[in-house]
Amino acid sequence: MKKQIPSMHKQRGAVLIVSLIMLLIITILGVNAMTTSKLEQQMSINNKDRHIALQAAEAALLDAEDYILNNSGLSTSVTDACTNGLCTSTSSLTRPLSTIESQVFDVSGKHFSYTGYDPRGDGSGDNPKYIIQFLNYVTPEDVIDLNYVAQLGDPEMYRITAIGYGALDGTRVILQVTYIKNI
Repeated sequence: MKKQIPSMHKQRGAVLIVSLIMLLIITILGVNAMTTSKLEQQMSINNKDRHIALQAAEAALLDAEDYILNNSGLSTSVTDACTNGLCTSTSSLTRPLSTIESQVFDVSGKHFSYTGYDPRGDGSGDNPKYIIQFLNYVTPEDVIDLNYVAQLGDPEMYRITAIGYGALDGTRVILQVTYIKNI
């Protein structure tokens, strides 16, 4: 008996259609994986940049605290015009950030050494900055522990606002603390 070979004209191309559908599914999965990977990479870059800006702002806060601590009579140097980044309590609260940024201390080479701070790697990044506002002299009503005020004498209260910048344009972190100085 002779074996019958199926004729070519009876095949309908089902294997081709199935393989094209499989190829389409694999392509969609690959594109989705690449998109997810790119998004995760961008999130990681942004997180790292924010962390750089946060560290710069924290360093500026420390510099401002050191500046307050080592300068006697600082409360008499504050002005409504924020001269040299020293402001009265009401002078800069309603100003836009761009105005405040132009009046704050650019701490590079002034008080705190930011040797090596160059988040962009090309020297074009902004140095961290801060502004100091004299709020008031601390009174017993300002604190819970009256013994603490008695130990300090007539302490001065300052608000420090620090701005740190990252390597990417637009990345900035703003931190604010209240600092009490014993005079």
